[in-house]
Amino acid sequence: MQREINPFVSKLRQHGIKVTALHNHWLFEKPRLMFIHFESIDHPLAFARKVRDALSVLTNQSVDP
Repeated sequence: MQREINPFVSKLRQHGIKVTALHNHWLFEKPRLMFIHFESIDHPLAFARKVRDALSVLTNQSVDP
């Protein structure tokens, strides 16, 4: 969901993960889909744990068409 972007990006940055892009591909789509590119030079398991923690801010809300 669009309102979850800032908390997710903030959590990534708290873990030292660099957010390299944030964009959408389509106009007028509902729900609004955003694409986030991020990277880090880290051990794979440490990186996965950090991303898992950032993903925890996302909700499981259902989206109506």
